[in-house]
Amino acid sequence: MKFYVLDDNRAGNEPAVTTYLSADPVHRGEAPRCPVCNTFIGPLKWLPPYRVELEAYGSAWGDLVFPWGGDELLVSERFERLWKQDGLIGLSGFDSVEVVKTKKRRRLAPLPPGYLRVSLARSRALVDDAASGIRRDETRECPECGGGGLERIKRIVLKEGTWSGEDIFKARGLPGKNIASERFKEFCDHHQILNGLLIPVEDYQLDYS
Repeated sequence: MKFYVLDDNRAGNEPAVTTYLSADPVHRGEAPRCPVCNTFIGPLKWLPPYRVELEAYGSAWGDLVFPWGGDELLVSERFERLWKQDGLIGLSGFDSVEVVKTKKRRRLAPLPPGYLRVSLARSRALVDDAASGIRRDETRECPECGGGGLERIKRIVLKEGTWSGEDIFKARGLPGKNIASERFKEFCDHHQILNGLLIPVEDYQLDYS
């Protein structure tokens, strides 16, 4: 199985780059913690009402919308219909979102599509630090969540036999990274899903040092 990192494409030439900010009133719940070491493994949970400000940078509204901060995506109603039709797994929620403000960098359709908030599954997939060339900001190690924050990644290698079958997910040890299956890549290509960049995990690099 091939895997990809799903990233926003703000730096690329995608015609439908779309982002969002949570709009007041913003309510937050507790952040998820590792059940073994009790360390935070994600940001504070976004609670309803889901109100957003959208910004479009290209000539079309995206089917995927990435946040400024946080790790929950918005998807279009078209995306939801195709996702469920094709039987993919790894997203939950599909909660209605109220768009309170839009900002467009170029001329495009005046009204955005309906959007829904989704959360990515936390998979059993575990990153292999050594094979991935990962350096972390602390030496703490945990067999469940994989350890501290990321400073450098040379590639992403998941430990064999740990992936639990999701088509889009958060892997243990990779906070903030959206990982997608080969089936998700085929889904996006076949249905021409707008916005989002799928980078093969062997080509993904990061260096905060």
